[in-house]
Order: sequence, then structure tokens, then C-alpha cells
Amino acid sequence: MNGIGRVIAAVVVAGIAGAYGVALERLRRFERGRGGARRWWFGYARDAVNLATAVVAWCALRVGFDGPTALVLTVALVLPLYLLDWTFGRALATPRLRRAAIALLAASAAAAELAAPRLGPIFDDLVAAVSPR
Repeated sequence: MNGIGRVIAAVVVAGIAGAYGVALERLRRFERGRGGARRWWFGYARDAVNLATAVVAWCALRVGFDGPTALVLTVALVLPLYLLDWTFGRALATPRLRRAAIALLAASAAAAELAAPRLGPIFDDLVAAVSPR
């Protein structure tokens, strides 16, 4: 992969993290607007946002990493974002801190994509070490 392709992939991964944070924030705002009462489809909407983000992030991370490594990095990106959204959006109700954490994770994901030539072999070895044989 050439340098421009890696930069584009890094921007896409950072954009995915940002869009995911915005989507979760809008769902959270909708939930608060209803006084915390959830509609029957609300859980499905959150699941759809999580799944779509995971699929798109995995595809973007495949630019620099092998499939299993990209999957591990996708989980390492999406799960903390979801937990930060829940913690700061629901438990602590501090949206500014949540936005800062999302920006930090987006920057971290972009940096990982840019550093794929060096990080790839490390993550590949890690995935191989924990994979069943």
C-alpha cells in the first residue's frame, strides 16, 4: 500500500469514529427527549449503528492490516467508543468529555492505520499467538 492510500484509509477510520460518536450522541439525545422511555425499535437502532460502524471500520482497517488483525483493531475501536458514550452520556451526562474521548480514539485509530507497516507484524503475531490451532 502506498503512502497516499494509507493516509486516505487513516482519514476514513478517523471519520468513521467521529460519525459513530455523532450517531450515538443523536440516539442518546432522542432517548433523553423521551424522558428515558425507549421505543420498541430503539435497541435495534443502536445495534444497527454498532454493526454498521464495525463493518465499515473493519473494511477501512483491511487496507493496512490482515483480516483477523483488522477485526481485533475494529473491536478495540468500537467497543471503547460505545463504553465511553454510555459512561459519559448516560452515567455522567458530560457530553464535552465524551466528544474529547471520541476525538482521541479517532486520532488513535488514524495513527494505527498510518503505522500499519510497523504495527501490522506485531498485531499479526499477537493474533496468531492467541488463535486456536
